[in-house]
Amino acid sequence: MSNEHLSHLNDLIITENILNTVSYSCIVLQLQYEDHRRNFNIKKDATFMVTDTISNVIEKFLRIANLNDVLPENVVLVKFVFDNKHMIPPSSYIHMTLNDLRIKQNSILYFEPSAAVALTILGPNLIDKREYEWNKATTTLKMLFEFVITAFSLQSIKREQIHLITIYDNELDIISNSDKLLVDLGVNDNTWISKI
Repeated sequence: MSNEHLSHLNDLIITENILNTVSYSCIVLQLQYEDHRRNFNIKKDATFMVTDTISNVIEKFLRIANLNDVLPENVVLVKFVFDNKHMIPPSSYIHMTLNDLRIKQNSILYFEPSAAVALTILGPNLIDKREYEWNKATTTLKMLFEFVITAFSLQSIKREQIHLITIYDNELDIISNSDKLLVDLGVNDNTWISKI
């Protein structure tokens, strides 16, 4: 075998070893989740394989941060920082690996709630408004109703006098549907609801 062939063979072996090393490398990341609506900021350190996807990272973070009421699909990666360089992830980041994004040891990943998981609730005067963060898999009409009563200080009003109307003039019937999921009542992201 010629020296040229041996050199090429050595290059292939080195490349294969590097690829194998990358696929089994672990890195420690700092994960931060800031939710302005709920007024909290959580920071956790966790170890990941560089082959983990951002989707895997979000799921693990929610688990170790005990954010059981937050669905992974309602969390977005806003940016990541390494060596004081701020980087914005591409729009297709969710199934990309840490290695694909060139996220390194001790990088900081910043997460926030997705903007598309809130309802806008207008108060009785149709001027005051509140944002209601909800979970499609668990939020019932009763939960929304209780939020409206508290958010607009309606405790002194009889419950049967409080009506929730969607922007499309559909009344959300609390008596018949209190335990139904909002999504089953036709409520979706960015629905506006008013109280009359």
